[in-house]
Amino acid sequence: MAGSLKAVRVDGLIALAGMLGSAPGDTPVPTLMDCLSNSCTVRGFLLGTRDQYREMNRFIAEKGIVPVVDEHVFDFTETKEAYEFLLLQRHFSKVCIRL
Repeated sequence: MAGSLKAVRVDGLIALAGMLGSAPGDTPVPTLMDCLSNSCTVRGFLLGTRDQYREMNRFIAEKGIVPVVDEHVFDFTETKEAYEFLLLQRHFSKVCIRL
């Protein structure tokens, strides 16, 4: 969280998942005042439980759900081109790199 606060731009957004426990050692946990002083928004979102994750995966397998991806799948050697394609916003849905 501290690293995200250092990296976020003014009026930027930090999407926060987790952080249910305490920080390791004596590391201070950022506060609401840290967000205000960085002029950013921190938005938490829920990921669900492990049981919900398993149930979701069973449903995906049972229904044969596959992700929608762009028709152009890049090879690993084309990683730079894949990112350029993404930046140009010429893609439809997910841009994939084959490993």
